[in-house]
Amino acid sequence: NYQFPLAYRPYIVGTLSSAHMDLAYKGYRYGVNLNSIKQSQSMFARRIFELLGSNTLTGSNFSRGLRLLFGDLVISSDNSEQVLQRLTMLTDTPQNSAKLRLAGLRKVMQEHTYAHRLSYVMAKVNDSAKRDSLPSICLLACATDDTEFQALSRHLQRQRYANVVMYVAANFEANPLDPRLRLLSYQQLNTLTLEELANGASWFGTMLAEDYYGANYLLDLALAAGYSQATVIGKVTHYAANSGAIQLHNADQEYRHASAIPARCSLIKTSSLPRQTAGDWLDGSQTLEYRDPQGLAIDAFNYCKNAANNNEQQVSETVDDLEINTGIHLDQLLQRAEAIPALKTSTHNAQFSGQTLARQFGPISSRVLQDRIDGETWHISSSLADGKHEYW
Repeated sequence: NYQFPLAYRPYIVGTLSSAHMDLAYKGYRYGVNLNSIKQSQSMFARRIFELLGSNTLTGSNFSRGLRLLFGDLVISSDNSEQVLQRLTMLTDTPQNSAKLRLAGLRKVMQEHTYAHRLSYVMAKVNDSAKRDSLPSICLLACATDDTEFQALSRHLQRQRYANVVMYVAANFEANPLDPRLRLLSYQQLNTLTLEELANGASWFGTMLAEDYYGANYLLDLALAAGYSQATVIGKVTHYAANSGAIQLHNADQEYRHASAIPARCSLIKTSSLPRQTAGDWLDGSQTLEYRDPQGLAIDAFNYCKNAANNNEQQVSETVDDLEINTGIHLDQLLQRAEAIPALKTSTHNAQFSGQTLARQFGPISSRVLQDRIDGETWHISSSLADGKHEYW
């Protein structure tokens, strides 16, 4: 029942070792998964994690556990028309296809790596809080007036990333509403070095008031730091607003090494920062490019250059994430599991006679199994050959 369909066998090109699976998963746009167990709430093919973590669009037959954990991130159904309809919608709108792949990548990298599993185990072993594996981020920005200050505040408030501090240099009175936002005087700006300002944060970056930064902008950059050794991570393929139109620039440069990445849409490792004052760095940040042959360019979304004078809803619809069901969060599952009370042991041992068991199983109609009831005992004999099995 589980053999590969005869019509497609000519296309089998061999096997891959586990060390090369990532090349196949990343090298193809689509991955097809099949589950033999379909009604379990937790059991399904673990290749799903690897495919989504490789930024690959994944289709599958139905699995209850798959739907529970990943929602609509995987196209999973036993209805071929339904699968075809979803695939057609995605191929007709490549932008949505790329957004769906990004959401799958984010889901796996945020919840489902070995680091997450081991961190949970270690927290239980040590009776301590689970360690947050995401790095700390320091941002430095400048506001020349209250309009720019409010724009920067909205950029930060939009972020779903918590482990970040933004310093805004301003020469006027302002009221920061976000605890992650702190004001900086020009005097401080010109006396503090970048390293002093970062104060131990792992990554450093900026935001410009005239650009747009979506809710998962910082999160996706921070997650990329977990699967890359790059010292600069940012956007090379990106959207930009021009005369009311929003256009994609530098297409097909996602998830590649990049020798030059604009500072306005990237993060740099604090240890790689130049030795200069925060003021000197900020003066050139609008046009600054980090030049590192091992820099990493990630996806094009959650950022739009020069978006300030454009309709924010139009910008948001273009660059923000899809509003879809991404499945239950692992932390929710763990909370529910931990809330289940421990089983109370009992000294009473339930016993069933062979006669009762035989009655519950019903008559065995098999050529290789024979049974008989002798009082309260149920006798079963088998004529199966060695190495053979039969379920009853």
